[in-house]
Amino acid sequence: MVGYPLALVLRALGGTPDGLRALHRASWTGHAVLSIAFFGLGTAYFFRHAVVSALSVALARERSTGALRPYPLSASKTLGHGGVSDLRARDLFEADACTTCGRCTSVCPATAAGKALDPRGVVLGLAELVGRAAGAHGSPASAFDTIPRQAIWDCTTCGACNSACPVDIQVFDKIVDLRQQLVDLGEISAGGQAALEGLQARRNPWDYPPAQRALWRESLKLPQASSGKAPEWIYWVGCAGAFEPSAQAILRSTAAVLAAGGVDFAVLGNESCTGDPARRLGDEALFAACRKRNLELLREAGARRIVTHCPHCLNTFKNEYAESGPPEFEVVHHSQLIGQLVAERKVRLRAEAAPSRVTFHDPCYLGRHNGEYDAPRGVLDAIPGLARVEMPRSRETSFCCGGGGGQMWLESSGGNRVEGLRLEEARGTGAGIVATACPFCKIMLETAAVTAGRQDEIVVRDISEIVFAALEVASIVTDQVRADARAREGAASRPEGRASD
Repeated sequence: MVGYPLALVLRALGGTPDGLRALHRASWTGHAVLSIAFFGLGTAYFFRHAVVSALSVALARERSTGALRPYPLSASKTLGHGGVSDLRARDLFEADACTTCGRCTSVCPATAAGKALDPRGVVLGLAELVGRAAGAHGSPASAFDTIPRQAIWDCTTCGACNSACPVDIQVFDKIVDLRQQLVDLGEISAGGQAALEGLQARRNPWDYPPAQRALWRESLKLPQASSGKAPEWIYWVGCAGAFEPSAQAILRSTAAVLAAGGVDFAVLGNESCTGDPARRLGDEALFAACRKRNLELLREAGARRIVTHCPHCLNTFKNEYAESGPPEFEVVHHSQLIGQLVAERKVRLRAEAAPSRVTFHDPCYLGRHNGEYDAPRGVLDAIPGLARVEMPRSRETSFCCGGGGGQMWLESSGGNRVEGLRLEEARGTGAGIVATACPFCKIMLETAAVTAGRQDEIVVRDISEIVFAALEVASIVTDQVRADARAREGAASRPEGRASD
């Protein structure tokens, strides 16, 4: 189809037979060289990429996606500027293994909300950095030249990108490492800086006075861990539970359910934040200080088993406090312990007065990062009269609430709100209740409902609150919690507004 028309053109142009034969030899030789080069280089690239991708899967570290790799802390280490020397060999290797399929981007909640983050763009930006550095001839090259800074701060650390990647590239490890370098350089937003300063000065990212940490339990008179007989369980309430009114309802309900089930537990009252926000906002030294202090407190209290309603605290204890070997303490989520109490009939539940339709939102740090999907669903399914429906994206493919990775304290970067997208998905199920098992998720989804003016159409409840409402057997704690709830409801109906928790 090409040769004959070309021959006609050459004939029309004229020329001697010897000249045409020379032109033929030259064109044939050039064609042969280009063909050999194409198939040779193409095959070499294909096989190199296939080998690198296979090695990426084979050498992937067996760890929870919620267990961030430690960021090296050294007094002699110079500040990172996002250059090739500031990256880890694994990152450079994985950048070459990327298949550019875009699965990470297709499941990213920040991308879905129209924000700057494109997980595939982050990995390809690192690959471009390597190429630029190789040809820079001494000129500096930085990841911050190829990856927008705002994209680095938009990540919720939900882990969906890691789970979707067919060659096991650890995308948000790279993002958090880049955050740490930005923090080293002093490039962090006002909201993030305020959270870190509050955690440094007052041991909580909301910057509440430490003396307020134990105010929530004054009316409940819960036992406090001391140097005496150690309780079977330490109930770790976390910062959100201690300070945020919405989350305080979770810990009050949890305490009531545990008391009704006869669980031997105590609270600390003088703990610090676990350091999860510090680590994910990029301050590894602050995380290390939180870890050291809390481990000392727990050891002093004789802790052996810890229960917490916060998946972020659970993840930190389970995956990030143990430097090597198994965790020092047995740590469970409140859904797991409540589920056990229900299964053993230590907690009895009465039927709902009116049948309710509920959908469960999987917290990223409980489900995707720690593999617990069944316990909270089992608790809901044990309540008579409660009909549970699933959202289109649930369990392993669940969609983030938008509160992880420090987003609780960071300013909105434009686009839509992640929590708003998730609330609309929940509304699409026809459920009147969104159940969750994380204080961050509850706060974010409640905020989305109020922002959208949907608070009268759909309510957000932690599973402990739903169980508490269905408790059949009362106790001193449950009576007090119900009295507190009635007082709050009465205050909310007064003209001057809602009383503070």
